[in-house]
Amino acid sequence: MTNVKQEYINKTYRTLINSGVQRKRFETVNYGLNTPIDAKKLKDVPRGKVILSQEVFEQLLTVNDESEKARAEFSYILTGITEGQTVKFDNIVWARNQGNSAEADFTPLLGNLNSYIRAVQQIGEQNAIVCNGHTHPKKLSRFAEDFSLADMAGFMQMKEDNAVFKNGNIELCSGIMSDLNFNFCFYDDKMQDFYKFNDVVLELETGEQIPLSCYDRKVSRTDIANKIYKPEKSFRDNLRQGVPTLTHQSQISIQAQRRLALQRELGITSENNDRTY
Repeated sequence: MTNVKQEYINKTYRTLINSGVQRKRFETVNYGLNTPIDAKKLKDVPRGKVILSQEVFEQLLTVNDESEKARAEFSYILTGITEGQTVKFDNIVWARNQGNSAEADFTPLLGNLNSYIRAVQQIGEQNAIVCNGHTHPKKLSRFAEDFSLADMAGFMQMKEDNAVFKNGNIELCSGIMSDLNFNFCFYDDKMQDFYKFNDVVLELETGEQIPLSCYDRKVSRTDIANKIYKPEKSFRDNLRQGVPTLTHQSQISIQAQRRLALQRELGITSENNDRTY
């Protein structure tokens, strides 16, 4: 992450060292600003959950694959709402890397972020949240799924230096995505500590939720595709339930087409899936 102030680098370092669990990383794998933080050892957001809409997931899938192909960090901003300890993201803007491949640049997205903040203030939305995220291509580092010291200092800086986030008018969390691992974290400026979201799911248009990889939980592309795919019902099942209306049939057809398109994006075809007739 670019343009991180030294005061926040120092403060983040002290925060992580004082917790004790990160001390070993700094002793054994010290790469300065690129020192990987053992994300799995961050404290949990109690009952924390992140829900990605199908549209957001589809866009993140593109960002992930393009970033891996370019071997460069791409930046993105997610926006949504909070419901208790649950975060729901339903919008995304993102940018390709135009400079240093190992540093995400958020400058191209600042206009979008400022427009969003103004819109939230105008309508008086009380539960808005922003995620400041970027990719970590797995081919760039064996620690791709971990935040770096610079990443976490940048998260802290964004919270502390912007009144709209500091005062809680809009909540702020941060994230990294590496090979479809979605790691989200939250910096609590009052507790002066970092917390991770241990549950991330994709929510389909039907309302069904599919678990995604985050921290210790690993879900493969094939697993996601298999859960997206729904076997067609048999002729007898359809007779038992009655013939759906034309409107319902149309909705089912559109949802099925979106599922198949998403499967193709994941690089999985339904040809190898077992069907029940």
